[in-house]
Amino acid sequence: MKRTKRVETIMEDYGSPLNQVRLGVVVLLVLLLSIASGSSTEARTSNKYDIVVTPDQVYDSDTIMDVNFILPFDIRTTKTLRLLYVDGAEVRGKERPQGLIARDWLRAKIKVCPRVSVTLHGADAFGRELSVLYCNKTNINRLMIKEGIATIWKK
Repeated sequence: MKRTKRVETIMEDYGSPLNQVRLGVVVLLVLLLSIASGSSTEARTSNKYDIVVTPDQVYDSDTIMDVNFILPFDIRTTKTLRLLYVDGAEVRGKERPQGLIARDWLRAKIKVCPRVSVTLHGADAFGRELSVLYCNKTNINRLMIKEGIATIWKK
C-alpha cells in the first residue's frame, strides 16, 4: 500500500511501531464509522445543524436562549444564538412594544416549523453563536428583514 507524504510524516511523529499501529487503528475506525453512517466529507464539515427549540426560548427578535444542538454521533450541546444580519427591536426600554411584536412573530414561526436548523458563523463579543435560522429550507433571518420585522444589522 502506497502512503502519502503527510501520512508518513504523521507516522514518524508517533515514533514507536506500537504507536504507529494504534494510530492506524484509529484512522481505520474513523473511516469505517463515516462509511457506516453514510455521511460524506461534505456533510461532516458542514456548519448546518438541526436544533431543538421551543417558542419560549426566543428572548427577543434576534436572540434565542439555551438552544439544544444535535451534533454528529448524537452528541448534544446547548448554546445561545444571535441571529446574523438581524437587528430587531429590543423587548426592554423605548422599543418594547415593537420588540414584543417582533419576538412574538419569531416565536410563531418556530412554533409551526416542523424542522428548525441553523448555520453557525462564529461567536459575538458576548459568546452568542452568530447564526442563520431556517424553517425547513426558508431563511428566517432574511424573511424577518423582508417582512419588515427587523432591519439589517451592521457590525
